[in-house]
Amino acid sequence: MGGTRLIILLPITFLPYTITVLTEHLYDPFAIFLFSVCVFITSVMELFVTLLGYRIPKLSSENTGEYATTKYLRGVLIFKDCLKIILSGAAAAFAVLSVYVSWVLLILLVFHDWIAGLAIGVYNTIRPIYRYKQFGKYVWHHLFEMKFEKNRVIVLTDAVFSIVATLIVLDLSGSSVPSDEALEESDMTLRDALSENVHEYLCYLSSFVTVGMIWLNHHTVFHFVTVVTRSMQACNKYSLMFVGLFPFCFKLTAVYADDRDDRDENIVVQFFCIVLFCASSFQLVLYILARRHSSKHLDDSCRGPPHVFIILKLLLYPLTSLLVFCICFKSTPVNADIINGFFASFIVIYALLKIIIEIVHRHFKRKSSGETEIDNGKEDDTMESCRNHNTDVNTVPLDDVMVSQTNHHTSTESLETDKEM
Repeated sequence: MGGTRLIILLPITFLPYTITVLTEHLYDPFAIFLFSVCVFITSVMELFVTLLGYRIPKLSSENTGEYATTKYLRGVLIFKDCLKIILSGAAAAFAVLSVYVSWVLLILLVFHDWIAGLAIGVYNTIRPIYRYKQFGKYVWHHLFEMKFEKNRVIVLTDAVFSIVATLIVLDLSGSSVPSDEALEESDMTLRDALSENVHEYLCYLSSFVTVGMIWLNHHTVFHFVTVVTRSMQACNKYSLMFVGLFPFCFKLTAVYADDRDDRDENIVVQFFCIVLFCASSFQLVLYILARRHSSKHLDDSCRGPPHVFIILKLLLYPLTSLLVFCICFKSTPVNADIINGFFASFIVIYALLKIIIEIVHRHFKRKSSGETEIDNGKEDDTMESCRNHNTDVNTVPLDDVMVSQTNHHTSTESLETDKEM
């Protein structure tokens, strides 16, 4: 299977190049044909792996998930692969005849999973192959509650964040390092040339800290998440889509940081705030979806201070980015360096937030433990008084007991004598 994986990875690694060509030449038939053929080959390879996996028992898992049998699960996977093959092949064929028809087919290809789910739902109502026989329940479960493998979501997220951080570093290295020729032409020293790029270093610090903090939020949430559903995976995917724009935001802010003549700097800051708001808001929605069924999707330890800390961290970026976005509507230009410094300080704000929550938690914990000790003290006093009472009863003198028993016996005999008379 190692050689098969290598063959599959080859057309996948070629996809970014074909996407770049397609974005530069949207209506060129050859660009559409090149991208469609690349997707077609990748889909054929995926179909080959599916068939090979179920052909060799050691390569396939016996877990059928929500489906009735392994046969039905195999049929669903083959149907999805064949649908991608049909759509991508038709897009490649129509690229020569009609560019617009090819674009419609490519759009359908983007939503092929949803189309396949609806088609399988219709088939499921006729011949049940799924746990949910009703079409509405099946569609709802397939689109929103179907389970995903948690580790694959985490691996994809970490890969995207690492690439984004790398691109930010590369942008800084490529634009802020002066060459020897440039220093000779400007008659400047290296220190003077680097000091002119202070705003770029501040942009880099702000962008890198923001990416790191959003990744930390994701790490904190998924530390407590036990089950990932399709809706949660979609929120994570859309969050990553906006995280991928951070290198572009960094480049824009670095270019327009010194623009004081018009409102371009405000527009750049607002664009950065929109990207930050969307990336962080989808993480907040992800946690809310997990919290909706906390017994199924979250660990039992996600209560009390951990839950409060997660909510406050996830709310911090959406609220602050929305506030800065509204401030940029004022007439005077906003200094981008101040905004970058503000977002760069979030690493300190997070630490202070953690300390404050911990102090408050310890205060309430100490207070509750003190009340518990008072209650325990009252219970101990009550038990002690009961013991003293029992001790008083048990320590009555023996002579008094004998006298009382004699009096009782005498009174009993007198009563019997009265009855006889």
